[in-house]
Amino acid sequence: MPSRSIPPANTTAQPSQSVLRHFATKFIANRSGPLLIALIVYIVVIALIEPRFLSLYNIRNVMLQVSVAGIVTIGMTLMIISGQIDLSVGFLVSLAACVMATLLNLDMPVVVVVLTGLGLCVSLQALSGFVISRLKLESFIVTLGLMAIYRGIALLMTNGAEIPLDRKFQALGRGRWLEIPIPVFIFLGVCAIAWFILRHTVFGRQLYAVGENNEAAHLAGVNVLKFKIQVYALHGLLVGLAAMILMSRIGVGSPNMAAGLELETIAAAVVGGAALAGGRGTVFGSFLGVLFLGIISNSMNIIGVSTFWQYIMLGVVVIGAVIAGSRTKDKS
Repeated sequence: MPSRSIPPANTTAQPSQSVLRHFATKFIANRSGPLLIALIVYIVVIALIEPRFLSLYNIRNVMLQVSVAGIVTIGMTLMIISGQIDLSVGFLVSLAACVMATLLNLDMPVVVVVLTGLGLCVSLQALSGFVISRLKLESFIVTLGLMAIYRGIALLMTNGAEIPLDRKFQALGRGRWLEIPIPVFIFLGVCAIAWFILRHTVFGRQLYAVGENNEAAHLAGVNVLKFKIQVYALHGLLVGLAAMILMSRIGVGSPNMAAGLELETIAAAVVGGAALAGGRGTVFGSFLGVLFLGIISNSMNIIGVSTFWQYIMLGVVVIGAVIAGSRTKDKS
């Protein structure tokens, strides 16, 4: 009998399936992918419940609301990647705003006010970074103490009262370009610069190395003490920028104007995939995290959900993100 030839198997499907499987695995392991999907699903659901949610006015409002927290979240992400954390950011923002508002009311030039606010935040953060790194202290405990110190100084300065700006210094926080608030452009610019630093500079590679293993980074030639001071100083620069924008937007300097900001920014970074143990995190993930939390808060306000329930929702989202992150790390 003549032998029949067996047709060759379709080998093109197998490589394509392996590529799709590889892409899906990386997409899930990256944490930004599932978060992006969850964000899109949530937006669709809320839009079906309340069509006003997708109005141009509300979209602008959401981006404006998250801009200040977003800028600090990027700084917090850099801190967390390096294995540090900062609980003092809320009251440092408040302290810097009170100092700048006082100088504005003394008719000091705007340049002096801006440089003083930024210099104050950078100096205090660099000093705390030096103390923590030099004495090998836990950043959690030290910054918890600094939070109380900054709050006390701000209260002593203002006697617990707000410092109105009398319509001074409004352009930064209330100005618009192409009908988009200026703080939104600043936030996006900070994200772009931070992304470039993490992806394409030696500083970014060292940041992950220090967060992953201090000793290994030291043996690789990184001056860990100097490097951590630089990270704290960079974080302080972003804190000072956020203080200026918030003060300009609300028109006052207040000792309690940014209370709770530390929880919001840490939550956004963790939801975005940053590991509190250090060595992991991305700018895009933190951007999605702060946007997700901002959209949740905004949508609940539109629907009419009580603020008390919003705190509970925030806690549930953060705990869920931590659990998801630990499971992803175990699988990897």
